[in-house]
Amino acid sequence: MSHADQARTQLGWARARYHWPAFAGDTFRKTLRVAAVRPTQDGRSSVITFECLLKNQRDRLCFSCLKSMLFPFPVEATNYVAPFSPETYETPLREHIMNRAEQLVTLGNQSLLRLHQGQVILHRMVRPLTGTAAMQLASTARLTHARHFNLRRYQPHEIFVPGGCIYGLLSSNTSQEFHEVLLEELEWAAFLNPVHPGETVGALSMVRSVRDLPGPGRLQEMAVRTLAVKALDPAHDLIDKPLPLELFTATGLSPKKVEAICEEYCPLLSKKIVVQADRHIIRQAPETEHFLL
Repeated sequence: MSHADQARTQLGWARARYHWPAFAGDTFRKTLRVAAVRPTQDGRSSVITFECLLKNQRDRLCFSCLKSMLFPFPVEATNYVAPFSPETYETPLREHIMNRAEQLVTLGNQSLLRLHQGQVILHRMVRPLTGTAAMQLASTARLTHARHFNLRRYQPHEIFVPGGCIYGLLSSNTSQEFHEVLLEELEWAAFLNPVHPGETVGALSMVRSVRDLPGPGRLQEMAVRTLAVKALDPAHDLIDKPLPLELFTATGLSPKKVEAICEEYCPLLSKKIVVQADRHIIRQAPETEHFLL
């Protein structure tokens, strides 16, 4: 993607939605629209937010999101923000899952872990991406920024794992405790520190809210704040360690503010948080068994 090749770094995503599934044999086309432009505080760079739409061969929207990137050139300040495309408000996949939820009951419930509001989970899964795997995934997704590949220009320790791959690690590393996830919507994600090939990525989450959805399908919706961390095994390294509540509850934290919180209250997390993400997850509610005494 030529616009990404000119960027200095990827800052984050927002309003990421799955609108319809992808099926074997589908073909896709992407549309990018500039949604907002603003200069950085020093006036030497700019932050550009793109609205990204992915449609199949039937012109049906399958995925949408907002993506913010930092570019190494200045722009004039403006307060204009383009409105979202109307079709991004539609949620046919969510409605389809809700309408067919009763059929899931006949297939059995696979959710085992009961979750409650305020619960902090130190996820057990920790994994790295090797340089070869990161480059293969970047090539498959047509991510061609030199920082992902060019070993003539950059030393191996200067190569970055693409942001999409890092978020993929975050999502997969949390799936065991949240099993079984039927649908995930990303409200907001910020990339705070780079990840280099070979560095492990783990995760810790706070369940910010839990509610049972109406209907016979016994579905549950959760709002979750997840932190992806590098070079740590949260279930081992963070056990019994005090964690700053602000990292899980505050909104709009800048990378500098996150680092200041970590340095003051939990130095073990300093320069280790790579992604901060707010997600909504729909899963099957755990079975409730009643015992008669």
